[in-house]
Amino acid sequence: MKPTFIIVIFCMLLVVPLSGCAGIGETVERAQHWRTQAHDARESAETELGELIAQREASADDSSQAELIDAAIARAQAKIAVLDAAIVHADMVLQEAQNPSDGLTRIAGQFAPFVPAPVQAPLLLGAALLATIARSQQLKAGTRSIIKSIQHAVNNDEAFGAAFRVNADTIRTIQTPLARRMVDKVQRG
Repeated sequence: MKPTFIIVIFCMLLVVPLSGCAGIGETVERAQHWRTQAHDARESAETELGELIAQREASADDSSQAELIDAAIARAQAKIAVLDAAIVHADMVLQEAQNPSDGLTRIAGQFAPFVPAPVQAPLLLGAALLATIARSQQLKAGTRSIIKSIQHAVNNDEAFGAAFRVNADTIRTIQTPLARRMVDKVQRG
């Protein structure tokens, strides 16, 4: 399952069950509690990762357990990355719900008083979720454009291309894993 899909599902799980009879304030409070639980799960996964790394350092490279521990370390790192992304998205949704900055969220906020209380919170949080997803897609498109611009400059300007190739290893070591994947995806596509 793709991490983006997991993050969207997590955010939807924040929005959908909040409908009850709670008001917007209580719903935001409940969502903040769930975000705290996700943060606690991340800390637990971080502790587990530390223990796994200690086990791995204590075992020999040719040990039969080494591969199992390496796989467990990779799973723990992936779990932490997904929880980090989910927490960031939850923060963005909560921030947008509490302090609307997007037109869609502002419209939903203006419309909310005219709908029944059980619908107000999901309406507001749903609009905030859609606004953050839309912003995320805009940032992704902007990043792809930057990558394509640099690639175009490398291909068409020999001096720039040569300087870029000389520093390619340095640039790669500084990039985040996500940036590396985006660059690779743009270069392949």
